[in-house]
Amino acid sequence: VDFDVESAVGDVITNVSYVDKESVDESLEIINNLYKNKPEYCIGNRYGIIDDEDKVGIATICSLTLDGILVNNGIPALPTYGGVLDISEDKERFIELMSYTGSSLDPHEIFIKNNLHDIHGSLKNSGKILASVHSIPYVARDSTLDILDKLNESGFEELCIGKTNEYMYNAKIDKYHFGYVLAGGLNPIAAIKEKNINTKVKSIEKIMDYNTLEEL
Repeated sequence: VDFDVESAVGDVITNVSYVDKESVDESLEIINNLYKNKPEYCIGNRYGIIDDEDKVGIATICSLTLDGILVNNGIPALPTYGGVLDISEDKERFIELMSYTGSSLDPHEIFIKNNLHDIHGSLKNSGKILASVHSIPYVARDSTLDILDKLNESGFEELCIGKTNEYMYNAKIDKYHFGYVLAGGLNPIAAIKEKNINTKVKSIEKIMDYNTLEEL
């Protein structure tokens, strides 16, 4: 990742999932609807289309991109957990959490395979989205907030930014650290799959130039 926060130019990490060619228009309509209603459930406001022989790849920005951007700016951001965040009107909480160091697969791929999400339900404040927890030493909090503010201007979103030693949606953050929670970059793909569209899900698949992606 070499995305520059000032110029909004550079490479980002993308998930590339595949659908049948005849399902592309419907898939893009689903992604646009999700972004229009809940932009914070998507990492960024961009997607890419990759033509293959039999399928079409849909690229979405991976949440690890933000960690990479922070690391490139001297901030040791660490992806800690991938999880399923239960969305309800009165409370939001993680009902599934998996450490990024505990699996060779991206946790969100596992959750999608087991149909543990309900992206469309979350649009009505009663569903389940994919999300991740990231940890940074507290001494770097002010610098992190400055960078995240600039990323917001480029269309990147975060769900929550915590304080030191704070539980975030019931996920524990280590002492002398603070956490931030991001929606999963695969939420748009999970939303497509929920509509019974044949979808091959692939996470952390490709490095792409941010400015070659289409804006939602």
